[in-house]
Amino acid sequence: MGTLTQRLPIVTSLRIAPVSIKKADNSVESFAIHGGILEMTGEEMTVVTTAAERSEDIDVEAARKAMESAQEQIKATEDQFKKIKLQTRIEKNLLRVNISKRK
Repeated sequence: MGTLTQRLPIVTSLRIAPVSIKKADNSVESFAIHGGILEMTGEEMTVVTTAAERSEDIDVEAARKAMESAQEQIKATEDQFKKIKLQTRIEKNLLRVNISKRK
C-alpha cells in the first residue's frame, strides 16, 4: 500500500506483511510487521504493532529453522487450533526470511 498526502484520514488493520518506509533522503527501510493498526491522516502515518523487525536485525537461519519446525509440527498434529497457530508461525518466519533479503 502506498500513501498519499492531503487525503482523507483512514484507520485500518495490518496483517503479517512487509512495510517499507521511504525516508527524506530517499533511502528505504524495510520492516517485518506482525499485525497491528495503521492510521493515516493527510500528513502522517502511524503504525501500532506488537512486533516490527528491521531487515538487518533478523536472524535468517533462526527464522528458517523455526519455519521448518512448525512445518513438521503441522504434519504431526490433528488439533485444528494448533495447526492455525503453527501456520501463523510459518507466515511470520517466511516474512522474516523474505524481508531479510532487502538489507
